[in-house]
Amino acid sequence: MEAYAAMLFDSPLQLLVLCAMAVAGWLLGFATNPTMVHHDRTMRRLNREFAAFRTQSQTRLNTLTRHAAALEATHQTMADRLGEAEARIAAFKAQAALTPHPEARGVPAPIATPDALTRIDGIDDALQQRLADLGITRFEDIGNLSDQDEMALELRLALPAGYITGRQWRQQASALRAARDA
Repeated sequence: MEAYAAMLFDSPLQLLVLCAMAVAGWLLGFATNPTMVHHDRTMRRLNREFAAFRTQSQTRLNTLTRHAAALEATHQTMADRLGEAEARIAAFKAQAALTPHPEARGVPAPIATPDALTRIDGIDDALQQRLADLGITRFEDIGNLSDQDEMALELRLALPAGYITGRQWRQQASALRAARDA
């Protein structure tokens, strides 16, 4: 009987109860472990934060995609307009090259007293000299320019496009000529 006294159980039922108690203790310890409870809360919080970040990132990506598409469309429009402008400039240069100066036609330029073109806004002494080199010395010469002549003159003088129209040279020249003739 002494051999049996050292054992924790005497019958198979006691063995079964002992095993059931061990499993129940293990499950109770697992369920009340603070590390697992904290881990579960942390995982839920991280999942919520990641879902919010994913939504925010997708919104930002959609915004940037729309912005990139708008920029590409603007770029394409500008490239098309640049091509058209270059074609127009080339046509004006070709036309300006074909139009001979009065001296080249064999017709001598009329000798007349030059006007003070510096009275026109946008014409300084250096520009007046360059205009004189091209045969433009009087208000009539500027007042009689056509739109195409203006563009060709801007190209020859290396002026910005629309400079003559913007400064209203023709209108000023006509007004100064009328004041001179009056």
